[in-house]
Amino acid sequence: MRMKTLFASCLLAALLFAGMVTVAAEVVSFRRSYGGSVDDITMDIYVDSNGIYTVGFTTSFGPNTPNAFLTIFNSDNSHRCSVALDLGASDEARALTFHNNKIYMLGKTTAGSTVPNHFVAVFDTSCNLQAIKLYDIGPGEEPTDIDVEPAASPSFYVVGYQPGIGGFVEKLDSSLNMVWAKNFKVRDVTDVANAVTFSGGRIWFNGCGWNNLHGRLHGGIWDP
Repeated sequence: MRMKTLFASCLLAALLFAGMVTVAAEVVSFRRSYGGSVDDITMDIYVDSNGIYTVGFTTSFGPNTPNAFLTIFNSDNSHRCSVALDLGASDEARALTFHNNKIYMLGKTTAGSTVPNHFVAVFDTSCNLQAIKLYDIGPGEEPTDIDVEPAASPSFYVVGYQPGIGGFVEKLDSSLNMVWAKNFKVRDVTDVANAVTFSGGRIWFNGCGWNNLHGRLHGGIWDP
């Protein structure tokens, strides 16, 4: 199961276009409050038979807040571990993907030059940091999502946007080295890429742009 964060403007446009009917939600079978004394914001979640993996950002833990965080629950909903990631700047985890018992956290940071920049951090299933890479593709990077091409030597795909430039998509190799990064515009420089998935040998993304002050959905396909 995967749950993705949507921008309110794109979601509103989707509801208007589809004419969706509001229905009553079913009773929640489990809920849990966790975090510290200040702000703790969850941005993404992944679930498998061994655990529940969540990422986000916190001002409750660590110096130089906000910091990115990873929290893992066991399959019985008990807490397994949590860790705050501090790069010495403002750090926020935006999304995650899971491959071969490792969690790949995508985040935004003001560390480095031409800020903000983005990073990918790798953790094992006990919240131990295994690797981290910082990326700078130009001004104003806003990373939004990451997915993996499952293979013995996997590739990773990151999407986001740069205000005044448009959306971006990039490919990372199995060592998290950047293979390529591309900017794109479906309509104009207001275009945003919000989500990405790898399927059928191709990179699929969707997002939204603006036309006469109204949000418009878009999607696209890239070859790897």
